[in-house]
Amino acid sequence: MAKIISQLEITNMGREGIAYGCSEQGKKIYVENGVVGDICDVQIYQKQKGNYIGKAIYFHKRSDLRQEPVCAHFGLCGGCRWQFVNYGQQLLWKQELVQELFTGIVNVPIPPVLPAPQTLFYRNKLEFSATNDRWLTAAELEQAIGDKNALGFHVPHRWGKIFQVDKCYLQPDPSNPIRLAVQRIAIELGMTFYNPVTQRGTLRNVIIRTSSLGEVMVIIVFYPDQLELQTALLSQLQQKFPAITSLYAVHNAKANDSIYDCELSLFAGQPYIVEKIGDLRFAITPKSFFQVNTSQAERLFQVVLDFAALKSNEIVYDLYCGTGAISLIVARHSRKVVGIELIPDAIGDAQFNATLNQITNAEFLTGDLQTILTPELISHQGQPDVVITDPPRSGMTNKVLSRLLAMSPRQIIYVSCNPATQARDVQILSSKYRVTKIQPVDMFPQTPHVENVVLLEAIA
Repeated sequence: MAKIISQLEITNMGREGIAYGCSEQGKKIYVENGVVGDICDVQIYQKQKGNYIGKAIYFHKRSDLRQEPVCAHFGLCGGCRWQFVNYGQQLLWKQELVQELFTGIVNVPIPPVLPAPQTLFYRNKLEFSATNDRWLTAAELEQAIGDKNALGFHVPHRWGKIFQVDKCYLQPDPSNPIRLAVQRIAIELGMTFYNPVTQRGTLRNVIIRTSSLGEVMVIIVFYPDQLELQTALLSQLQQKFPAITSLYAVHNAKANDSIYDCELSLFAGQPYIVEKIGDLRFAITPKSFFQVNTSQAERLFQVVLDFAALKSNEIVYDLYCGTGAISLIVARHSRKVVGIELIPDAIGDAQFNATLNQITNAEFLTGDLQTILTPELISHQGQPDVVITDPPRSGMTNKVLSRLLAMSPRQIIYVSCNPATQARDVQILSSKYRVTKIQPVDMFPQTPHVENVVLLEAIA
């Protein structure tokens, strides 16, 4: 029988975004559906690194910070884990997280988190997974359910299980109507739905990308069988939603869901949709990386610009530049920008976007930063005055950090979606740089994630 902790008072928020209290022995007990201020009985289901993880099964007192979630899937879906807490408190917890991570590393105060203008329907990209064996609720388990097809999200910690999404509050319409139409059409056609365990079934994934300009891209991922039904589904979807700007089909017979190594087929419409940041336009292709919160991305990029305080005569290197959004925004304010990215498709998008915006002082290079940042490259491209780096969640490797230190730019602006690895890297850079500014930015409301921008200046 699972262990139950009685009347646990939840007192703190952990780095993982899960609240916790402490046992009489001082062990942390993380409560996945708990909020600071709750007093509850907790059923333990996992022990990890000497601490416990559990779920509240009875509340003696509910926290005053709680609010009613708007989404019917809250509690099952792992996407909006903080939807039951008011937004102001979410921002305070994110600020405290950055403060905790950078304590002892920097001597500047951590300002309030820059809030997002939209706390719901803010994402411009979502991916849904199909299954022929959907997750059943407790009530459904007692019934004879015939149709188990679903198009939705994976259940947290149970990757093989997918639950049906009726309405998602993350992406604006027509995302919900399109997803539901794909599911209905597939069922009416008799198309099989994918099974993550057997790895068979035709309808596999649906990816929907939207832009603030009203353009919509739909990418339907199929297992390569029932080919006639695939064409029929695409045709019916196009007829029902003629406003779809870009409609793609992808065949994926691999064990994983990634489409980055798959060939895409444009079924109808344009090959890309267009997004706008300020007065710049960006072409978004199916494999493009682009900030998923457009309205807040514009504010994030403005923080980068403000920190850089460029005077139009600087050379700027943009490391991990992706499709070149930061590079092209900075190019308007500098003499030259050099964007570097490992993924060739991303560099192709960056070059196209430079042409689209008639920007001629940005050059984009494909390469591994561990090997490309050589003295020869710097001699050819010019000594950078400012380096902007926006690495993946894992942060920068020691080799990239060493090459960055050897480059000795006047300023480093470090953008990160993971302040924990950012703080680790900043500590290494502190041998030659000091942090003069920090600004957390909330790119993902209703979640524990926070973006953070750090300005490092060379120590004289």
